[in-house]
Amino acid sequence: MKKIIFTTLFFSLFVVSVFAQVGIGTNTPNASSVLDLTSTSKAFLPPRMNTAARDAIQSPVAGMVIFNTTTNCIELYRGSGWYNMCTGGTALLPTITSFTPSSGPVGTSVTITGTNLTSATVKFNNTTASVSVNTATSITCTVPSGATTGNITATTTDGTATSASVFTVTGGVLTSNEVAKSNLIAHWRFDDSKIEDTSGVLPFSSTGTQAYVTGKIGKALQFTGAQLIYPTIAKINNATALQNGFTLSMWVQLPSNTTNYSPLWQVNGNIGDIFGLVGLAFRKNGDVFDFDGALTHVNGTGTHSTGFGAHLEGSSFSFASATWAFITMTYDDATRKISYYGNGTKIGEKAVDVSVIPALEKFELVTTASNPGVSISQVSFGALNTNPPFTTGPAPASWQNSNLTGVVDDVRLFNKALSGTEISDLYTRGSAGN
Repeated sequence: MKKIIFTTLFFSLFVVSVFAQVGIGTNTPNASSVLDLTSTSKAFLPPRMNTAARDAIQSPVAGMVIFNTTTNCIELYRGSGWYNMCTGGTALLPTITSFTPSSGPVGTSVTITGTNLTSATVKFNNTTASVSVNTATSITCTVPSGATTGNITATTTDGTATSASVFTVTGGVLTSNEVAKSNLIAHWRFDDSKIEDTSGVLPFSSTGTQAYVTGKIGKALQFTGAQLIYPTIAKINNATALQNGFTLSMWVQLPSNTTNYSPLWQVNGNIGDIFGLVGLAFRKNGDVFDFDGALTHVNGTGTHSTGFGAHLEGSSFSFASATWAFITMTYDDATRKISYYGNGTKIGEKAVDVSVIPALEKFELVTTASNPGVSISQVSFGALNTNPPFTTGPAPASWQNSNLTGVVDDVRLFNKALSGTEISDLYTRGSAGN
């Protein structure tokens, strides 16, 4: 009977101890604790494992603690992921859960999904990619030049996530040359040459200081108070060459705080109008870019220029003087609108008045055939249709510069208004150096 009473008393005391505070190394555990570990000569040793073993823990619960032997840090699970305590426990390690597509050539746009991806650096098999969209759960990037088949990694200040599967880099390169290539009628690469690629035509007049420098795609041409004027280019010296519309695109670095308008590119028909037949000039107030596009339609009643009516001033597009920017101007005959794009994004548009191109007419260029002995249809960089440098036209005005200062690369003229997607493709591929 005494044994029964003693046993009952022992288990009663044990139960009380279990549901009260437990102390190891102390007889007086803290009243607010469940477990109080006290020592002046030994430390608490949590479970030790690498990242792979940690990620294999089945259904982790918030509050779990491990020592990660991969990162050499204490990590705490807080319900949505493992916190790295070496960074103060303020950020989660990144993860990659999927990416699409799973393969493609250099220049392919890839979307990565996961967690804790903010400000991540993305690499394709150790080659750094250009990131265009970055949120905590999604990244849009471009397969970089030089990438090979392998895993994708996303690295933040807290660690690196590696994709479970590989991205396969296929043959071929998505370059700017593949965008609307059947509509490209003139192209200036400026890769150690001033030649217009589609015709093989070189400039006959070159003034000011010019030098080849590192470009956005290969080399570029740096103008310092300079002009280039080309002889007639056959594909442009055609009355109907741009009748359905056109697109002019180029990569540029341009100085800030330019008071006057400076001509970038123009087709000069020797018709007496300062804006020539088609052209794009610019002005920058601080870093804000003003688009100065124009076109001139010539019919039986004379020359009709959009002039200042097509300018887009005070736009939302801006860039610093040493920064590359992708400038695009389009004209769509179907809508009778001139549109302007900066870095692949539409900035604004201007409608062409019926007084310039009547409703029943199409935009036509004056050619050497339609105006023999007078029209020259010469392309210029850094020159408006003034006298000088041309034989007809008004004298240079006080609001204009008669030359160009800046860096120009990969100038393209298409015989249609490119779509927003095509312009975005040019920008994305050019940004990757392609």
